[in-house]
Amino acid sequence: MSLYNKTDKVCNICRKKGELSEDHVPPKGVLFNKVVWMDNFGKQFQKDDEKSRIRFSQSGIRFKTICHKCNNKLHDYDRKLAEFSHSIHNELIKNLSNPQFNEVEIDCYPNAVMRSILGHLLSAKIETDNVVIDKSIRSFIFDDSKSISEKVNVYYWFYPYVNVKIARDFVRMFSDKQFGFNSVIKFPPVGYLITDVPNIRGLENLNDFKSKKPNYKTKIKLMLRPFNQEDWPEGVADNYNPFIAFGKSFCNSLVAKPKK
Repeated sequence: MSLYNKTDKVCNICRKKGELSEDHVPPKGVLFNKVVWMDNFGKQFQKDDEKSRIRFSQSGIRFKTICHKCNNKLHDYDRKLAEFSHSIHNELIKNLSNPQFNEVEIDCYPNAVMRSILGHLLSAKIETDNVVIDKSIRSFIFDDSKSISEKVNVYYWFYPYVNVKIARDFVRMFSDKQFGFNSVIKFPPVGYLITDVPNIRGLENLNDFKSKKPNYKTKIKLMLRPFNQEDWPEGVADNYNPFIAFGKSFCNSLVAKPKK
């Protein structure tokens, strides 16, 4: 049985109503402990102060929110994302004893990686809404002839933590004059920020590959030091830039912790 279900049976990607299928977020094949405890950390922001609901799963985080056809279309992109994750992991293992090891350069299919992350971002929502960035993603996600929209930016960073975190639709400042509408999907060894902000200083991004084809292969650099705190950027601690607002989906944000 899926852990997170849409009751209206409307696919989050194609928006057609019908039988929905289970989608794993993050997708199968990436480096992730499938036996997890999950906590809905976004509930603390609801007016009724509803307590978070802790759940247990032996097969990862599953959203029953997209149709079988859309789910199958994501699989080709997912394989490229899994390859990227495993390649980084292998480089980390090989260089554990090297104190000068500060970055990796990995073969990657950046456009396919972006499409995989964006597709599962759409999946990770149990409401049917009209968020602008979601609408933009739907317009190109499965059409390889279309570039990824200039309004959709994907940043990435080294994420050496064991917990998986998914947070949708929140607004926060990145500097005194820069704020954006954001979502995150984070799982080891990389965290991904999807935002409408075109240039966030200090973060590596995949934006130069928006017009490439999903089968385009190149080298991608990942800096290993320094790295962001585990709850950046969705955290609301005092040492972060102001957390301005959030949508309904943020209240369903979750953290998945490996079962000890």
